[in-house]
Amino acid sequence: MSSCAVPFSSEKMQEFENKRSQILEAKKQEYDERIKNNNIYSLETTEKLLNKYYDHVKKMEKIKQEYKDKNMIYIPKEPEFLVVVKIKSSLGAAPRQRSILNLLRLKKTNSAVLVKNNKSMKRMLQLAKDYVAYGNISYELLRKLIYKHGVCKIENRHRKLNNENIENNFRGELKCVEEIVYNIYFGTEYFKACANFLIPFRLKSPLGGFKEKKVKVLQKVEI
Repeated sequence: MSSCAVPFSSEKMQEFENKRSQILEAKKQEYDERIKNNNIYSLETTEKLLNKYYDHVKKMEKIKQEYKDKNMIYIPKEPEFLVVVKIKSSLGAAPRQRSILNLLRLKKTNSAVLVKNNKSMKRMLQLAKDYVAYGNISYELLRKLIYKHGVCKIENRHRKLNNENIENNFRGELKCVEEIVYNIYFGTEYFKACANFLIPFRLKSPLGGFKEKKVKVLQKVEI
């Protein structure tokens, strides 16, 4: 009894599946290699940028000491960015205040964004002062905030903040999380793109709520 011949359509389907599997496997290997290379780049870049930050700190300390030796007061320039936290529901807020909160992308209580520190931004924040708290944070705290809570937005979808998504969004100009931190802290030409790339951070309320208003709110919000 002769065996049945394999239908032509089934043969073509099997051929297609084999090619598809080969392509997917090749892409997976390529992506794994990309992750490996990006991890190496990230480690090297993180070390380099942290050293640049520490050199900056030492330089500032040296300048302060020089002023102190001359019995003068050194006033450093203001930070390049501000952290803005929504501390109160905007329900019942005036239209102007609500517009400012929407412009800042602060839709939920205890959400936070990073904004450029300039006069126009401060005027906006002053108008919305009943609903937000703002101030500056250290490089270390900024790193913790972005590494722990950072989520990015690509094609209107929330994505994990990793080296590959950063590389895709910035077309290879930035390739790791530490570069996002550095460019925001020092207010480089990439500041706006980096800040908009990150969706608003979701923070936790301090235990017991905001009891003492004299203490800076940014010191009480749990990161």
